[in-house]
Amino acid sequence: MESKDGDFSAIAWPGFVDILSTVIMMFLFFIMIVSIVMYVMSMQFKKDVAQQSQQKIVEQVNQELSKYAEMLESGEITLDQMKNQFEAQQEIQELSKDNVKLVKENTELSDAIEQIKADLAGNLTQTFSENQDGLVIFFERNDISLSPETTDQIKKYLETRIKGKDAGKFYVTLMAGDNPNAPTISVSRELGLARTLNIRNIALNLNIPHNNISVKYTEPKEIDKSNNWVVIKVVEEP
Repeated sequence: MESKDGDFSAIAWPGFVDILSTVIMMFLFFIMIVSIVMYVMSMQFKKDVAQQSQQKIVEQVNQELSKYAEMLESGEITLDQMKNQFEAQQEIQELSKDNVKLVKENTELSDAIEQIKADLAGNLTQTFSENQDGLVIFFERNDISLSPETTDQIKKYLETRIKGKDAGKFYVTLMAGDNPNAPTISVSRELGLARTLNIRNIALNLNIPHNNISVKYTEPKEIDKSNNWVVIKVVEEP
């Protein structure tokens, strides 16, 4: 009996494998048939759509030709006038396509500019240091705005230097250096001017008279391996 059970268990597994293999083959065959049918149906659908579109275009062209033929027979339009109308319609279509393209490019450019503004506004990583020349603010390449930390440091520096002094006894200089790595000298000057004006606004908010604030430019000069800087200095009158 034991030997018969052992023989039965030995032949049960190959039978199960055959059944499983048959099921898998049938499933794969079904998937293949469905894929072929779907492919044929999609190709037929595309062909039908193309034929319908072509038929509509032909009908529209025939209608336009019939319309212009009737107008020519009645004398409402001449061949030169019809030619001019066709050329005008073609130019309008080309201009319409160009306009759509320009609108798309303008939208993409606007989105890119807004993204750059958002990135710049959210990632102001400025540093500053104080030495005998004054308070040096280091900007990133295209930064012009001041971070809250930089604003607080500028206020603290100016308040400390002008505390207890009369308005006529000091003046504040804001000096920016030309950046040789900028695309043009104009771009470098515009960045420097925007940065110094932002700092000037802080000084004005501290009730420093505008006559006591001056903006200067200097030749390209590296400070701590950077050309994007503004130096704030409070000079006392002798």
